[in-house]
Amino acid sequence: MAFNNLKGKRFTQITASAASSQKELYRKIPAVLRLGKKEKNQGGFFSYDRILSASDKNIGATFFDPEAIHVEQDNNELVIFLTASVFRDMMNEDFLSESFNSKSYPTISASFFNQIGTAVSNMPPAEAYVGVLASFFEAGSRGSGTDIIPPVTASVSIKEGPGLAFNAAGQLRKRKITYINSSSNFTNSHFYFNFRELDNSDEFGDTQQEALTIALVNAGKSHLTRSFRHFTNQASTDIFYYIQPKPIPEFSIEMSSSNSVRPTASFFALTSSFSSSADFGVVSGSFIGAIFESSSTQPRFYNGTNHNIGGDKTDGAWQFVVQKAVAEGEGERHFGEADYGTDGGTNQAFTPQLLSVWYPSEYTYANVRSSSFYFTPYPENMNVNNGVKTKNAVTSSISSSGEIGTGELRTLYWLNHTYTSSFTGSFGFFDRHSLKTQTGDAIHHQLPYMNTSIQYFGRKGRDTNASHLFKDSSLSRPADEGYYVHSSSFSIKSKNQMTASLDSGPGGLNNTNHSSSFFVMGVFRHKFTGLGGSTRNYTASQFNDTSVTSQTFMSAFPVASCMFLKRHDDKVFIYQASASGLILSESVGE
Repeated sequence: MAFNNLKGKRFTQITASAASSQKELYRKIPAVLRLGKKEKNQGGFFSYDRILSASDKNIGATFFDPEAIHVEQDNNELVIFLTASVFRDMMNEDFLSESFNSKSYPTISASFFNQIGTAVSNMPPAEAYVGVLASFFEAGSRGSGTDIIPPVTASVSIKEGPGLAFNAAGQLRKRKITYINSSSNFTNSHFYFNFRELDNSDEFGDTQQEALTIALVNAGKSHLTRSFRHFTNQASTDIFYYIQPKPIPEFSIEMSSSNSVRPTASFFALTSSFSSSADFGVVSGSFIGAIFESSSTQPRFYNGTNHNIGGDKTDGAWQFVVQKAVAEGEGERHFGEADYGTDGGTNQAFTPQLLSVWYPSEYTYANVRSSSFYFTPYPENMNVNNGVKTKNAVTSSISSSGEIGTGELRTLYWLNHTYTSSFTGSFGFFDRHSLKTQTGDAIHHQLPYMNTSIQYFGRKGRDTNASHLFKDSSLSRPADEGYYVHSSSFSIKSKNQMTASLDSGPGGLNNTNHSSSFFVMGVFRHKFTGLGGSTRNYTASQFNDTSVTSQTFMSAFPVASCMFLKRHDDKVFIYQASASGLILSESVGE
């Protein structure tokens, strides 16, 4: 690239020009300098880690200086100005010493600093910056070759939620939320945690960020304030974001709970966020906000439509927080910039809102139920309402002999509580009461809660009022989406009861042997409002629903969503049961 706008110009010329503007370094330094061929780990000279250490006060480097790095942009051209000391150290310690062997390094280093190093030191103080020119989407902006970094895509999930306060041994657990950022082609991320100050007067960090902005403006440094805007109704100048200035694939925040008059869940950072002179950030161990576990929205209840049974406010209660993440990539199209058009083709990618779930500290391992299921994973790139793929997945989850599930045998865990009517399956002679109380052998035949009296589990336009499902007994690791066949389904008693209940019922045929018919539980992620409002499609994951946008509340924790009936002739139905005994069924993939 010719760099017609910036090449050959001094620091004061460029910064005084109306044609250029200062930019946030962690958002605008091009990928070729931090991920591509010019970065030191790819064989280049540029050390993005050193740039961050000089600019981020939370790192604690001895050479931190808020004026050490200055990024200016003129159209698609950028210049990264480095102070003489940062430039010399980067070239010596990060490039020359690592690029040449011990014999040649002294000679080459001496020659370099005798010429360029001396020239840099002799620059007038006002001009004492070395400029590095770069542009967006340069060849070699990904890896050490000539590849050009593609547009960003966002994918952030919750690997672990806080779950229960106590483990199976009755000991306090270290409760945390762990995030997996598997976004592609991203350079930095911003997280909106949605926690509050302890006095409940404000969102955590907003007051501090606003004060920082005001101080910069009053000091004549308005160009240093955070000018970017992620959401149309949120200006970043007075909102706290937990900023990661480079790709971090996994990180956690820790949670502690109090059992005071007003129970509170407090959250603490386990890693530092970026903090320059224009950003409010936090260091590892810092308090980053709270959730008040007794409020107009907290807790929610699995029973019925978010109400407690018999006055017990801890029966079926669950706590939550809804969060947001933004992954940014190469480019120049985002809120607040002149060429921002629409959400399509921008350098930002928004994640669906993340719902993290946990439980009041009154609950213990005694409140946990579990059972074994044969698991068939949800197909990748599956579109909602794709009946044929759904039918094939359900049918193939059971062996052709009807004697075993084809998938991996897994254990699912969920919270036990006082049930209203719930789907019970067909395991021989166990009713809901014996299942709930684990009477006799019912401990081996447990099923999660699936409301059939109020919400009519498995029917369109009804709430998905059912248990969140987990991989572990601490109720912290979300279950995988897919199709689950209860291991008890293959018992002789269960098969006999299946035939007895379906022989002349809806979807059945008179005098038909249903011993090879099976219930298959669908476990999917839905809109957050699906646990307090109608779902779009209860038979599949709503993450793939084209009508779901980045602003739609989504659940990162799968729930029991529907029961499929795989009939003896491999026809598949949605099994819709209610407490009244009315059973409706809807065919799938016919």
